[in-house]
Amino acid sequence: MLQILIYDTNAQVFESFERKPEETMPYLPEGSMTASDFRGSSRSSLLWTTREFLETFRRFWEQAGVPIRVCEAFRRIWEGGFSSQSYHYAGLALDFGRNLNAGELATLTGLAQASGLWNQVFVVPNSGDAIHAARYYGEPASLCSSYPELSRGSRGTYVLVLQDGLNYLGYYTGGVDGVFGEQTENAVRRFQQNTGLSPDAVAGRRTWARLTDLVLGSRDLH
Repeated sequence: MLQILIYDTNAQVFESFERKPEETMPYLPEGSMTASDFRGSSRSSLLWTTREFLETFRRFWEQAGVPIRVCEAFRRIWEGGFSSQSYHYAGLALDFGRNLNAGELATLTGLAQASGLWNQVFVVPNSGDAIHAARYYGEPASLCSSYPELSRGSRGTYVLVLQDGLNYLGYYTGGVDGVFGEQTENAVRRFQQNTGLSPDAVAGRRTWARLTDLVLGSRDLH
């Protein structure tokens, strides 16, 4: 059984669901994307995304009118496989349509781009021609950062990524719940102190860069 945390970006609350791998993800039509499809090659039993992301996929699935085979979506940050601040780790991106012929690839890419539903759409190099699509929220901490600045009181899937990375490095946040509370604040401050950063307990550009470098190493896939 998989636990799925879904963040409502409008109400700013989390919902928790349980699904068998073969069952359809919450808020999606039957047969569109299963929990196993969303998990992809990750081995995690805890998954997360936003309601907005799932509803974006639902609208695209309904508009496209052609089969959409999801091949990669979610990954825990310590599992790696994507760039250091990939939206996959926040549950906000998916890759689909792998191993299409040239005409099918062009058609599906065009449909995704023309839909106006996604913030990012591009063909992933060296991936069997998978199409990458992301629906993210929040403003990046800087032009060179994908993730937003976080501080006490923040909540959402980016906080889950932050907590996951800190816990992986031994800075206990009190769990992985998507809420930036006192224990997460203390963990960020300790991490900053131990890595030569200003201990302001704010996860900004430099803190994200240091954290993701230590969790992932140097990777630059997409």
